[in-house]
Amino acid sequence: MLRRFARLALPAGLAVGSLTLAIGSPAASGAAAPSRAAVAPHSVTWPGVVESVNLAKHRFAFNWDGYPYTVTYTSKTKFAGGTAKKLKKGLHVTVTGNLNGGGTVLAATKIIV
Repeated sequence: MLRRFARLALPAGLAVGSLTLAIGSPAASGAAAPSRAAVAPHSVTWPGVVESVNLAKHRFAFNWDGYPYTVTYTSKTKFAGGTAKKLKKGLHVTVTGNLNGGGTVLAATKIIV
């Protein structure tokens, strides 16, 4: 029974997929792709290295995968393995938070020091 279903479902799925390719996707038909600023915030978790710290403004510069990001934190941000006072240049940290608008500002919800 399963083989019969596979024989029917697989070709039907391929036919629908190839029909989509033949018609074209909205990006291929000339429609404008959304800009990076229009992308909704999404949660990410990245390990990286602290480049500089500004404790007075509750932020620090963070380098992940060769790209600089600014991490902001509040009193609601959870710190594991230390506190904000432990942040210093060259420290390896893992930051979880929301990347706003596809930009370079990461609003931290958790920081592992």
